[in-house]
Amino acid sequence: MYLVFSVVMFLSNLMNTGPLIAAAVCLLLAAICYGAGAATGQSFASSKYLGGTGVDNVVNIMEKFKEKLTLLRGEVEAANTRADDAEARVKQLEAEHIQKDHDLSSLESRVKLLQEQMDKAEVDLKESSENFREADLRAEQFEKKSNNLQQELENMETKHEEMSQKYQAAKAEMDDLERQLEGV
Repeated sequence: MYLVFSVVMFLSNLMNTGPLIAAAVCLLLAAICYGAGAATGQSFASSKYLGGTGVDNVVNIMEKFKEKLTLLRGEVEAANTRADDAEARVKQLEAEHIQKDHDLSSLESRVKLLQEQMDKAEVDLKESSENFREADLRAEQFEKKSNNLQQELENMETKHEEMSQKYQAAKAEMDDLERQLEGV
């Protein structure tokens, strides 16, 4: 029977059917053995298929079977617990992934907005630079004009001084002539 159980467990592992199915197959084989023993007139406890050592053998087999079944149930519960933990972790990671996607979308929108603002600022800067160059050029022209006008003003003031002096000299000469003519 142990050999049959071992073979069934081995085959269940190969086929990935699980330990509970293997245990069910073993019970089915035990029932077949019981039926075969009953058909030949042997009692279940002394069946050749089960080892034929009597009732104690059946009790031992059942105890071992119960222990194995209990062990398998514990393994199933542990596997279910691990599966539940894994599902919870997957849900948590999916939620984090969704949040990261939202954050990424938000950041991409922000980058797009900042890019548009930067493009506008570059256009404004270019226009301002052109306006500044034009204003600087006009300022240079006005400064040259101002210097020319300043020079012209200084020349005019110098001419005015000269003319005033000539006028004063001519007036003084005329006053002298008038006095001389009055004395004659």
